[in-house]
Amino acid sequence: MKKIAIVIMIVMLAFGTSNLMAQFNFNLNQIGGFGGYVSPEDPIGSTFGFGARANLGSYGNKAELIGEFFYWSKSYDYGVYSSTWTWSQMYFNALAKYAFSAKGSVKPYAIAGLGLVIGNWKWKSSYAAYNGSDSDSEIGFNFGGGIDFKVSPNMTGFAEARFNTGEANMFGILGGVMLNLNKK
Repeated sequence: MKKIAIVIMIVMLAFGTSNLMAQFNFNLNQIGGFGGYVSPEDPIGSTFGFGARANLGSYGNKAELIGEFFYWSKSYDYGVYSSTWTWSQMYFNALAKYAFSAKGSVKPYAIAGLGLVIGNWKWKSSYAAYNGSDSDSEIGFNFGGGIDFKVSPNMTGFAEARFNTGEANMFGILGGVMLNLNKK
């Protein structure tokens, strides 16, 4: 009896998922680049980062799937043993973007997702025994919001504020442009 119930649940799940997937439009809709101010946790300090993103599909006219790469790096001097530290992080993110209903050319949205965060740090001092490097990777979370606005018939600009968790948690104010590949 339990086997029959499991088979029925699997069949129901398959039909429910296929209906959901039929409504999702997997398509490379936009590609673009962005950059902006990032403020990692102390003691790293603020810096600038850059990245690339792609709109990989949509669900209806309000939800989108975004694939993204983002990178930042920062070096600073530390007084102990005249050392210099260099931090860098790479993010490979999968983001869900939800557009709120708005009239006019500016469209607000919320964004959230998961990503692989690869952190790298190096330290170099005047004493050779205190030199080294290390790296680590983990799953990070992203959440924030922003606005989309029309730059031209084939380009959309965006500005957003976002918080990313990872090796060094980061707050960013980012902006960029997306090239529209499909006529909408």
